[in-house]
Amino acid sequence: MDWRQRYAEKVCSPQDAVRLIKDGDFVVFALGAGGEPLQLGMALAQRMKELNGVTVFHAVPNAPYPWFQGEGFQVKCSYVGPFDRPFSQKRLIDYVPWSYGTQGRQEDEKLWGAYTRPDVFLVKVSPPDEDGWCSFGHSVWYSPTCARNARTVIAEIDPSFMRTYGNNRVHVSRIERLVPVEPVNVGQIQFPPVPEDEARAAEVIGAYTAELVRDGDVIQVGVGLASQAVLEFLENKHHLGVHSELIFTQMVELVQKGVITGRKKAIHQGKVVGTCFVLWPGTERQLKAAAFMDSNPTFELYDIGYITHLKTITAHDNFVAINSALAIDLTGQVCIDFLGAKPYSGTGGALDFCVGANFSRGGRSIHCLLSTAQGGQTSRIVPQLEEGAVVSIPRNYVDLVVTEYGVARLQGKSVRERAQELISIAHPDFRGELRKMAQKLFWP
Repeated sequence: MDWRQRYAEKVCSPQDAVRLIKDGDFVVFALGAGGEPLQLGMALAQRMKELNGVTVFHAVPNAPYPWFQGEGFQVKCSYVGPFDRPFSQKRLIDYVPWSYGTQGRQEDEKLWGAYTRPDVFLVKVSPPDEDGWCSFGHSVWYSPTCARNARTVIAEIDPSFMRTYGNNRVHVSRIERLVPVEPVNVGQIQFPPVPEDEARAAEVIGAYTAELVRDGDVIQVGVGLASQAVLEFLENKHHLGVHSELIFTQMVELVQKGVITGRKKAIHQGKVVGTCFVLWPGTERQLKAAAFMDSNPTFELYDIGYITHLKTITAHDNFVAINSALAIDLTGQVCIDFLGAKPYSGTGGALDFCVGANFSRGGRSIHCLLSTAQGGQTSRIVPQLEEGAVVSIPRNYVDLVVTEYGVARLQGKSVRERAQELISIAHPDFRGELRKMAQKLFWP
């Protein structure tokens, strides 16, 4: 039977599609960032009272689903976002620690039956091409793995989804139900404005960080005001490469300007490689970059397990990992995903990239953070992490730390020397107290 005939037979409404979900099913949603199947999610919410024993798995959910309130379904989440953060912090959602680079092992050895082998996978894809292949668009993440292993795949069809090279596709024969939807108007999504003083501090951090990037480096940049700031200061570099979880608009523009060429990369030479193009909040600048990426062979999107695998990362010489941090203690322990004992975001690929950079010949790991939080009332450089806080990045792998007050170099240094380095880049208002606490903690 021709795939077009099968396609027509599978098209249905969201309500009909989610009828395939049964009692006791483990249901995985494609990661958010504009790639989440919202209509399927809302249709599933209508079945909450009739389904029993269902577990739902999210990462950066894009809507305030009713099951976040602790009723109906059990909920797991590996990366907390704005919509589920209040409920995660009330412990209504079960947080899943997850390092992306372990995905392959979890799949092969069936260590964890969660997202790698779901009963049902809900995803959004493009319309099929002439051979029946649908694209996961700008947001790939774990979709290829889940689409390969799930008992049942249900997909929304979004005509606005881009196509890229890489392993960014699934055949319609693998999808049980297809639900046509209207494109999400990402331009309507509003993010809170960045305070002016924080924006200025981030610019300084970006300039300092750019000085640590050399011609020919292969860079990875993580999400966050402080880490992303470096992208505005790279225009004078030459032949940079990109191997990154996230591809930002500025990276696309640097390709257009000839700064990013990938010529020095050991693998995927000449290609910009990632797992997601950051399309939200849908500015005109982002939409132009997305149009340039669409069907452009320079850009390749792959499953997150491949992108963050240590073998993939360390295949590159001069790999530079640039990531944000919420807090760092005086020995160099970095917290990325928790505020005290409360989940705030997720580790993502930060640990994998940091470790990979340490084992890359000529590699560097850089952590960027504003020196203060809460409008300057608290220091992000602290004597010890708050009780209940999670050590996202062990101090043994933490190398360069950047704030708006400079660069601290920690590798090979004692805890006393590390404390002195970090205090030197703390906000001046907190240095005195930090020195007192360092004396108490690290000297007799």
